Amino acid sequence: MPRSRADLSFDVLRGEKPRLTPPGDLGGLERRIFVSIVNSVPAAHFVAEDIDLLRAYVNAIAMERRSADELAGGTRDPFYVSMHAGAVRRMRTLATKLRIGPQSRNRNNNLRRHATTRAEVSAYDLMDDDISPPTFKGFRE
Repeated sequence: MPRSRADLSFDVLRGEKPRLTPPGDLGGLERRIFVSIVNSVPAAHFVAEDIDLLRAYVNAIAMERRSADELAGGTRDPFYVSMHAGAVRRMRTLATKLRIGPQSRNRNNNLRRHATTRAEVSAYDLMDDDISPPTFKGFRE
């Protein structure tokens, strides 16, 4: 059952739900990271319940970038070293939870395999006579 009016809305032309929008309390770097992450995956990948995890992931990325800038500037303050290490650990954990890390792109991931469809070969790709048509391994006829 839908929880809000936003759950009922969808893009009529494409037949899909709209992408998540950044929470109002995110600004600057965090807002740009949020938009970049949401736009890097299919629109249906994130749902409204993911906002808190996504916010934590965005904050971890911003913390990692800021501490990396300090470390690249020449400081060897243990505070920035531990902040960077902690941010990287949080990023790794949250990326797995949000299914946006390398493990989510693994070919053996059943959820990802069933969610994707094979793209049809374009006629323009086949126009060159010197190139044979591509074959699909494991394609059932």
